[in-house]
Amino acid sequence: MRRGYDANLLFSNQGNLVAISTGSDACAEHECGSRPLLSALCNQVDEGNAIVKKLAAGEPVEFPHIADIKRISKLPAELQFIEDHSNPDAPEAFLGYARQDLREYKNELNFPSDSFVKRDINVAGAWDERSFAVRVRGAKYVKALKEFYRALVDGKVLFAGTILEDRAKVRLSGVILANKQFISDDDKSKMKTAQLEYEASLRLQAKDDSASLFAEMRKLSGMPNYHFGLLWVQWADRLWMKREDPKEPEVVYGLNPGYGVKADYLGPYTRQQLLDWAKSGFSYKLTNQRQSPAVA
Repeated sequence: MRRGYDANLLFSNQGNLVAISTGSDACAEHECGSRPLLSALCNQVDEGNAIVKKLAAGEPVEFPHIADIKRISKLPAELQFIEDHSNPDAPEAFLGYARQDLREYKNELNFPSDSFVKRDINVAGAWDERSFAVRVRGAKYVKALKEFYRALVDGKVLFAGTILEDRAKVRLSGVILANKQFISDDDKSKMKTAQLEYEASLRLQAKDDSASLFAEMRKLSGMPNYHFGLLWVQWADRLWMKREDPKEPEVVYGLNPGYGVKADYLGPYTRQQLLDWAKSGFSYKLTNQRQSPAVA
């Protein structure tokens, strides 16, 4: 595991432990809960592929709720809660998922020095793609973490990086778990937005024809080995799902041009723009407008 900086506990105004955060490091590139972690601890992670197939076939689908997808519903032996009362004046507790005993991660779970500004010296965290852990110190924190673990066992805890945001006094990063009983109304609103974005992403995957378009463009250009760039699909209106508009927008394409290729980075581009550009042998500069420019 990698040490997470700014590990934190988030409490409600009523004193309930809402969330735990391992903190992240300078090299962190993902939010919370990578796919291996989700697959190890959640039940509905892989349903997306089946839904995409049904959508592509025009079949009706029922989307699972984002809270169920990210809810910890598996309790493997590697999921651990450990209390340590060897020092009665400063009891400790560990909660995490790892192959080794969490107490063996001494370097990764060292408590921060009090010289670091705004860091809770009684909370430490660590994580990687397949494991995570939080260590706390003090009777209050041990009691709170134990109650959090009980909620986890009862199926009330979920990966919440797409729901919870940083608070004014508490920074949340790395692997973030939340007790859904105590999330705020504002967080529930963010969960609704995350649900809409999840459904839109599956709908977009069902419309993804970028691979066949790529092959068609190469064929039309007469240069089957020419690397003009990487294509991907996106919605023409990226905010439509947040407006809960039942009418899907058209699909457009992003482009990362190859070296020396005459095209603006990203786009978006329509299918016809890309086909016209390919027919010209990629001879003119492709611009990110809805109408293709005249061939020079």
